[in-house]
Amino acid sequence: MKRILMFFLAVTASTALLAQSGDEEMFHFRAMEDKLDDSAIDLAFIRGHFMGEEVAKKLYLLRERYTWVEEESSTNPTPKTYIDKPAIYNSVKKLERYYKKGIKKGYIKEEMAIAEFQQILDIAIFIRNQQTAEFEDLLGQLKEDEQIVGMYTKKVLLSY
Repeated sequence: MKRILMFFLAVTASTALLAQSGDEEMFHFRAMEDKLDDSAIDLAFIRGHFMGEEVAKKLYLLRERYTWVEEESSTNPTPKTYIDKPAIYNSVKKLERYYKKGIKKGYIKEEMAIAEFQQILDIAIFIRNQQTAEFEDLLGQLKEDEQIVGMYTKKVLLSY
């Protein structure tokens, strides 16, 4: 009887440890719907995009939130563009090229690429003002496009 009880305790403890280690790999962020408000976007500022107008609007929102331009001054004659959280911004831009190439070569279906990329854009826009240092570190270590897609689609949980 003691052996059975010890066995169940060991199984329960190991299950709890596995659940904790799996939970540590997930990134929990808050989703704020007002961050996706594109009603103020003037369509004249948006260029056509191969994935459609909705993706073009989200890319515009991404650029507006992550980049800013320091105007020229007497000591700096050319304007300079700064990127906040470059690991996130650059990974999204890299995935834009990945999806474009995948659709063009036919190894990614256009509908799937659009849905996946919109999800990634939403996450990137939502997490702009949140603590993302650990997420950025892991993104910086990833080289393969599929790994970056997996990081956004499988490792990020948004709570509303």
